[in-house]
Formats: sequence, C-alpha cells, structure tokens
Amino acid sequence: MKKIVSMILSLTLILSMIPQLALAEEPGEYEGKTVVVYTGNLRGDIDKYPKVAAAKKAFLDEDADKVLLVDAGNYMQGTRFANSDRGESIYSLMDASGYDVAAMGSYEFVYGNGGVGNPYHQASYKKFPSQSELAENVGFTVISSNLNGPGTSGNYDFDENKIVKVKGKRIGFVAQTDENTPDMVQDGFMAGCEFGDVSLPKADVVIGLSNNGKAVDGATATISAPTDGEEVIGAYVIDTENKTAEEIKDFNVDSYTQDADVASAVDSVKNSADPKIGDSDVMLNGSDTVNWQNETNLGDLVTDAYKWYAENEFEGFEKDAPVVAIQNGGNCDQFLYNGEVTELDLFNSLPFSPRGMGIIYLTGEELLTALEAGTSPSDRYSSYGDNRCPGFAHVAGLTYNVDFSKEYDKGEAYGNFYKAASINRVSNVKVGDEDLDPAKTYAVIADWNLINGGMDTYYGFKEAKENGAKCIYNGTGIWEKDVVKMYIDRVLNGKIGDNYAEPQGRITQRHLDDEAVANDKIDAAKNAAETAKKAADTAAASKEAADKAAKTPGKAAVDAANKAKADADAAKKAAEAAKKAADDAVKAAEKAGNEEQIKTAGKLQSDAAKAVESAKKAAKAAADKAAAEKAKADKKAKEEAMKKVKTVTVNVKTVNAKALDKAVAKAKGSSKYVTKFVLGKKVKKIAKNSFKEYKAVTVLQIKTKKLKKKAVKGSLKGSNVKKIEVKVGSKKANKKIVKKYKKIFTKKNAGKKVTIK
Repeated sequence: MKKIVSMILSLTLILSMIPQLALAEEPGEYEGKTVVVYTGNLRGDIDKYPKVAAAKKAFLDEDADKVLLVDAGNYMQGTRFANSDRGESIYSLMDASGYDVAAMGSYEFVYGNGGVGNPYHQASYKKFPSQSELAENVGFTVISSNLNGPGTSGNYDFDENKIVKVKGKRIGFVAQTDENTPDMVQDGFMAGCEFGDVSLPKADVVIGLSNNGKAVDGATATISAPTDGEEVIGAYVIDTENKTAEEIKDFNVDSYTQDADVASAVDSVKNSADPKIGDSDVMLNGSDTVNWQNETNLGDLVTDAYKWYAENEFEGFEKDAPVVAIQNGGNCDQFLYNGEVTELDLFNSLPFSPRGMGIIYLTGEELLTALEAGTSPSDRYSSYGDNRCPGFAHVAGLTYNVDFSKEYDKGEAYGNFYKAASINRVSNVKVGDEDLDPAKTYAVIADWNLINGGMDTYYGFKEAKENGAKCIYNGTGIWEKDVVKMYIDRVLNGKIGDNYAEPQGRITQRHLDDEAVANDKIDAAKNAAETAKKAADTAAASKEAADKAAKTPGKAAVDAANKAKADADAAKKAAEAAKKAADDAVKAAEKAGNEEQIKTAGKLQSDAAKAVESAKKAAKAAADKAAAEKAKADKKAKEEAMKKVKTVTVNVKTVNAKALDKAVAKAKGSSKYVTKFVLGKKVKKIAKNSFKEYKAVTVLQIKTKKLKKKAVKGSLKGSNVKKIEVKVGSKKANKKIVKKYKKIFTKKNAGKKVTIK
C-alpha cells in the first residue's frame, strides 16, 4: 500500500510540473544578437526619447546580447525644449534614455560655450554649461572622428571614436561631422578645429554616424542624418562573426509603449521650458564676417521690424516724415536658427539695445554721411579685413550702392574709426522709389546707443542730436529683441518664412578685387578642367588596357579592371571638382558684373557639367567591368582548384550518387575531374549505378572489409571504373580481401569487368 501511495505522489508531482514546463519561455527573437537602435536630426524632438528608450528595453527583453542606442547628430536646437537651457535638458533626456554614443552635428556647435547674449555693450549675459561640460556628466560618449581640435576655449572636447565589446568582438562607432558647420556659427568660434578624413578603429564591425550627407568610407554601415535632412529613426542587427549590419525593415519606434520614467522626465522638461514666440523656416545669418560688410537676412528682418515698430507702435511718432530703419552690423551678433524660436534665442542673436530704441530726424545729407561712415575701416578691426566694419548699415525703407573698390576718404579719427571726409563709396541712395533728397528730412529709427552715444561709426547721429535734431525715445523697456518679437508675432503671424531665406537686395556692392577674384576663379576652373581631362585620358587608357587583358580571364585581368575602376573614380572626382570650380567662377564673375568673365565662366560650367555626366557613366561602366572580371577570375580559379582534386574519400555506410556528390563538394572538387574514389572503413554497401555520372573515375581504392556480394550488386554499372585497389591493412589481410572481392566484383554481379589488386 505504501508503495502505491508513493507512486501516486510521484505521478502527481510530475503532472504538476507539466504546465510549468509547457509555459517555459522560448528564446527571444534576438537571442545572441547585437542590436543598434539609432536616431538622427531629432533637433529637440524630445517626445521621441520615451519611445527609443522603450525600444532599447524591448530588444533586451527579446534576449539580445547587447542593445546600443546611438545618435547620428543634430540632436540639439530646433525646439524650445532644447533652446531654453542650451541643450542641458537634451543631454539629460538622452542619458536617461540609455544612449551609448552620439555624433557631433552642426547643431551641436550652435550653442557655443553655453553663453547667451554678450557681456559687452552693457547687455546682461547668461551662462549655461558648454557642450564639453555637459558631455562630462552623462553616461554616453560624444564623438567626432573627422574633426580635430577642441575649438576656441576648448568648448568641444570629444572622442575620436567609440569601441564597444560584445562577447570578445569589437563594434566601433565613428562620426562624420558636417564640414560646413563653421558657416553656421559665429566667426572664429571653431578656430583650431580642422576637418580631415575619418580613421576607422580596429573593430569587427564599424558603424558610421554621418551628418554631412556622405557615407563613411570603409564602414560596415552608415547611419546618415545630413544637416538639412529629415528626422531618422531605425535599427540594425549586427553580426560580428560575419561582419555585417542588417537593417530591421519593419522597425517602427511608434509601435512601442513609451518608457514611463523617461516620459515623466520629458514632461518635466516641457513644464520648465521657455514659451515659444514663433517658428522660423530659415536660418538667419549672424556671422560678423558677413554682417559687418554685407546685407544679410538677419539685418533685413531686424530693420523691417524697426520700420514697422516706428510706423505702428512707437509712442509719440506722428509719421510726419518718411521712415528709414538702420541697424549696425555689430549688433547682429549671432545666428537665429530654423525651428522654434524663443525669447532666449532672440536675446542671443540680438543681445544689445539695453537702453531702448529711438527715432531721430535727419536730413538726407546727414543720412548719406552715416551710410558712408558705415564703410569706415578701423585700426582695431584691421585684422578682420579692410571692408569689415561693425557700423555697416543694414537698412529698411531705403536702398543704396557701396563701392568698396574705392578708397575710404578718412577724416579725423573717431574712436576706433574715422569720420567720412567726403561721400566717396556710397551712391544711388533711394528712399522708397525716390532718390534721396539731401535737403529733405527723414525719420530714422535705430538703437538708442547709435543715436545718443554715437556707437561705432554713428558720430553723425550723436552730433545731430546734440545740435538739436528732433528725437523720440521709447525708454529702456523695449529692446531690439522685443521689437523683433512683436514683429514676428503681429506681422509675420509667428512664422519667419522663405521671404527671409536670402538677403532681399537692398544693398548693392562692388569690390576692388571682384574682377581679380573672378579671374582667379576662372583660372582655377581652367586648371581643374585640365586636371579632369588628364584624369579622363588616364581612365580611357586604363579601360583600353582592361579590355585587352579581359581576353584572358585571371588575376591580370582583374588587376587591370580594378585599375580602370580606380582611374574612372578618380576621373569622376576630378570632373566634379572641375564643376565646383566652374560654379565658383560663375558666381565670382556675376558678382564682378563683367560680361566677358561671365561668358567664359559659363562655358567652363557647361563643359564641366557634361564632363561630370560622362565621368559618372564611365565610372559605373568601369565598376561593372571590374565586378565582371572578378566573377570570371573567381570562376576560373574555382575551376582550376577543382581540376586539382583527383582523389576523394567517401566514408559512409552506404555509398550512392548523393554521398559521392557530397564528398566531392566537401573536397571542393568536380565530377568532371575526380579520377579516384577511396571508400573508407565504414562502407558496407555500394548502391547501383553509384559511379555512373563520374566518367573520369577509373580507380576505386577500398579500405573496408565489410562489403558483401549483395551489397555491391550493380554498383559499377555504367561507370568507367577499371581498377579496384584493396588497402585494408597488412599484406596478408589485403590478400585475403582481394580474394573475397574478386568473387563479388564480377561483371555479372557488379555490372562491369575490373582488375582487383
């Protein structure tokens, strides 16, 4: 009875375990794999972080060995959530989301050293952490592999690459930062930084993180987020053994339920962010190099706002004179970027006017002198270039020409500048559609520092005020940035649109060296065209040599085809360089206004465009040719290797056609060239017609003792086997088996007469 009870209890225990065994989790889809989840061009889109964090965890839940979260760049700037604290919240959210690597993009540089505003000009100044300071306090690595040097004041200290080890294998990440980045930040900010080639780390798989629109040469895969591109989010499965990276085609980040902790952090950032005052579809140029000597879209926006403010909002102004707005280039201090715009952004771009705005009534002659003085060279700023002057007049309500080819007529010194002794450079001034009248009175709205203090070159404003010119002052409550804010809201309906994408043509300039520059550009384009022609000739010669070598497939043909491909690629690059040089020549010629130069540059441009198309076709043909020659050479090499495989061993219980084919394939041979099969000790049977397809086989070497008459019946039928060698052991043993096999390998039984030894 006890035995029965014991058996029942044991059975019950076993049955109770069955559901648990049935419910045991199967291995996840990504067991043993490495996954890279990537983002790029998020530009402050913080709502994506809870989703990508959830995606990373989901892949881990699917038993992935490792999940890496990376960004290809341009995660900064673009929304108020990034702009309110100069990216501090973005770094925090990326850290919370579990990022491992982030590439430096152009928009990571726009926050400079974290400072907002300017400590000079009596403006207030706010300081936030710099990029390097932010990166020091997070768990992921910021890299930029083609950029050398930390930049001015070391604001950007980044790693060259990032290596992650997974089960003894190395996954390397490199970053290709957009080399046009310096055009998007203030002058000199990236002093000390140089762009070069990407040096790939020693890794089993290398993933390129690119925001310059180019693939990373030599990388296993490139995640691309070009500066002017769209937001990208996706995932790769990495195979370190086979050194591949395969895109997960059905990956959709929006299919994941957002991570609750990261979502909560996002809500906190949203609640603390500055309010949005508008959006911009364009980037407004805040470079000193440009604003101190050229009309810019930022200068146009600011002066348009001034003019509107004077005509619509300025208390005490009776609109009793034509309105002209002037903004000195030195007060257009930083870029205003596309995306959401906050008051902090405006303050950074236009940090001055702490003393408010004013309107001064000037004669046309006084206004003309102010424009001329705005082109004054400065001893202090001489290193910036002869034409750069922070007093350069950006305008609304008027247009003018300035001829920098003429020498500025220096009068007495005025601070760091010189008064205008005559009107020598500025001409063709129009207010609206009318020529400037020297005797007429105009209402000029400007920064009060220009009117009351004569800032930069505006001594004429100060002198006119001191001599009794009528002035209206709005006090210190409304600054330059406040006027622009009102204009964006009330006139532009919260959107800075495409009409401000480029300068609007209010200032026409001519430079002394315009024609000389155009000639230099034309010469450069001619030289580039000659270089491209030589490269094309070299490629043509290489193609001819490759065609000749192709008559005999092999290594020589492959080498010739690869050389033709390399030369064709070089010719393509040379043609593209010639096209760029010709494009530059056209721009320079158009700026100089010389018809002969325009015609010459245009011809170079047209010829270069044709050369590029021709080079592209040649490069593709060469690439196809190289691939074809390699395929032929591989086929030939494989064939030669097969010819060398004369003897193949088969050691299975039953020898048949399938077993023979498998053994030959394993030996990397061919049925056309194998002449001898060795049958191993395991063989017990040889099936009928086994050697029928192996016409070159004339010898069988048999090492097995296990064959019987019935087991070899019909085995040699249809074959060309002429000889059987018995190699089962000692001479005595062989003799015994030879005697046995002579009785069973007969024509009647085996299907063919053979010699047995």
